[in-house]
Amino acid sequence: MSQNAFWTRPFRGVTFWGLLTLAAAALPLTGCGNIAADRVDQICKCENCGQRARQEYETKTDAEIDVANTYNCYNLLEPYYQCEIQEHECKDSKYTDNDSDTGCKHELDQYMQCLRGQSSRDPGPYEGHP
Repeated sequence: MSQNAFWTRPFRGVTFWGLLTLAAAALPLTGCGNIAADRVDQICKCENCGQRARQEYETKTDAEIDVANTYNCYNLLEPYYQCEIQEHECKDSKYTDNDSDTGCKHELDQYMQCLRGQSSRDPGPYEGHP
């Protein structure tokens, strides 16, 4: 086999095997089962988000997940997000969570009950919504 074979020849400093390894490593990151990305995608689909708005929603969603993980309530936040992905309202390019009795109120109530049960601090202005 010659030294110039495609898989050993550098391609701008990266070999074929390096690219193949990078692609294989990135494969698990491609939106399969990522509830946070699905939530942000649904919001931005409704609101036609630009990059800056998308980043803001990603930051907010990541913060909500961090809080849920800190209080061991992620297992209840995930069903709430799944419900909202299905039941949200999109009117005049404005995304709204559907926390009504016919929407995701039950999932939200369970999640908030978990947060209140795990925290010794008064939730203050954050009461009622993640």
